Amino acid sequence: MTIPRRSRAAIVTGLIGGLLVLAPGSGAAQEPDEPLALHDYHLGTSLAEFRQLPYADAIELDARLVCSGDPFARQNNLEELLSGNLTQEEARIDVKLCKYFYHERNNASSVTSWREAGIPIGDLGRRPASFYFMPKMNDPRFSERLFRIIVTFNYTQAVPLMSVYMLEYGPPLQIDVETQKSENDAIYDSTISTWREGRNELKISNRFGQDAGSVTYVELYLLQQLDVLELVEQIGKTDSEP
Repeated sequence: MTIPRRSRAAIVTGLIGGLLVLAPGSGAAQEPDEPLALHDYHLGTSLAEFRQLPYADAIELDARLVCSGDPFARQNNLEELLSGNLTQEEARIDVKLCKYFYHERNNASSVTSWREAGIPIGDLGRRPASFYFMPKMNDPRFSERLFRIIVTFNYTQAVPLMSVYMLEYGPPLQIDVETQKSENDAIYDSTISTWREGRNELKISNRFGQDAGSVTYVELYLLQQLDVLELVEQIGKTDSEP
């Protein structure tokens, strides 16, 4: 759908105005929601603060945080792996994606390489985890804040993983079943369990017939801000076209 030029500015103004009404500190004082966290990785944490946090499984593994755009990522051929997990819109507005990696040495060939470390989840071992940070902004409430965490798991781990989260958060607020199509046109059902409280949302997606599922932590207010940034970027790109 193409947005008429005259209405684009009005749409953006309305969105930003609505978000400012919801912004902490605008209007009546409110207690902030307790942010969701995976171990000590709390949604809303700044990237600078996040870099200072210890790795969740530091006793077992010496891992380091690497983010898209880091010189270290480019120097060690990790940039494509990181930025490749961003959408085109996220990449254009400089969303950062971070993961933990450890240095692995092949004793037979003496070749060393960086491998994704993952994050421990209950008794399921370390699972691949991605941490998404807002772009740099003038407002410190939003600039480079952690707005999304995605943890992936094998389909065989779906039942024990649900048990881990239900023990922590209780039964989900809602359970939806969606029929989806894979890249090779295979049809499968995806069950999505959702927990939501205030600005926090947690979703577990089990994709039946597929090898993987995901756990997604989201800070909804930051995600709204990101949607506005993406729309502004899209409008600016469209307006620059002949």
